[in-house]
Amino acid sequence: MGTAALDPLIYSLNIGYRFGATAAPAVGAVAAIAPVVVPPPPPAMPKDSDGDGVIDPNDMCPDTPRGTRVGPQGCPCDLTLKLNFAFDSATLTADDKAKLDAAAAAAMGEDDPRRALNAQILQDGLALRQSDTNQPGLVMGMHVSIVNERVRDGSYRNRFGWFMPDQRVTLTLVPISGKGTVAEPRERAFPVVNEFRSGVYQIDKNRVFIPLDEAQRMLRLDEGTLYDMDAAPNADGSQPALGRSPARVHRVLVRAKPGVTPDALRQAVETAERALQLELETQRAELAAVEA
Repeated sequence: MGTAALDPLIYSLNIGYRFGATAAPAVGAVAAIAPVVVPPPPPAMPKDSDGDGVIDPNDMCPDTPRGTRVGPQGCPCDLTLKLNFAFDSATLTADDKAKLDAAAAAAMGEDDPRRALNAQILQDGLALRQSDTNQPGLVMGMHVSIVNERVRDGSYRNRFGWFMPDQRVTLTLVPISGKGTVAEPRERAFPVVNEFRSGVYQIDKNRVFIPLDEAQRMLRLDEGTLYDMDAAPNADGSQPALGRSPARVHRVLVRAKPGVTPDALRQAVETAERALQLELETQRAELAAVEA
C-alpha cells in the first residue's frame, strides 16, 4: 500500500459533541394587531330644496322664496291681512273673522288639535268661565303650557297631540299684606279654558288669567267687614262692625278700543282716576265719622 503525506499547516480535523436534549429555538412574542374598523359613511343630510330651514319631507310649502320667514311647516308666517271691525265695536265682522281663522289654521300643523276647536272655546276664554260647568276658568300664556314648543321664528307648535283646554291645573297664590307679611299660600284647581299669545315672550311665559273676583279672594283682597277691635264685644261675643272694606286691586290695565288715540286714552284714564280718588276720599270720611 502506498503512503499519504499530509501537510499539517494545510489540513486540520475538528470534532464537536453536544450533550443533552436539543433546545427549541426561541421565538419572540408577537403583539396582536387590532383589526382596522372603517366606520360607515354618515347618512346623507335631508334635503332642504328651498333653503328655508325646513327639510323637504316636512315642508308643506316647498317653493318658498329665499329669505322668507317660515313657520314649522315651512310656510310663510308673515301675513298681511286687511280686516274690518264691526261699527263701534272691538269685534271683527263675520267675514273678516273667518279670514283670520283661516290664516291661523294655515300656520298650524296638520295634526295640531287647535285646528278642530269650536267657537265655544273662544267664548269661554273671553269670559274666563267654562260654559258646560259654569266654573271659573283659567287662560294660560302660550309658553306656560308644556304642550307648546316654541320654534325659532317665534311661533309655537303642539308637541303631544293634546290641548290644555282639555285639562285642569292647580294655581297657587301667596297673599302678602300691606306690611309685607307673607300669609299661608292658597291653592285652587281651575279648568283651562283657552291659551293666549301676546307676542311678548316674558308675558307668554309667566302670565295666566283668572276672573278678578277669584284672584281677590285667593289674595285676601276681596270685600270684607271692618270690626271695631277696641269696643266691647256684642252679646254673641263678636266685635261690633264698623262698615265694609271694598275689594281692592294693586294695578289696573286699560285697553283702548280700536281707533282711540293715546291722548284720548290718557285723558279718559285720568278722568276715571280722579273720580276714583274722590270716591275713596268720601269712603274715608264716612269711616272716620263712624269711628268718631
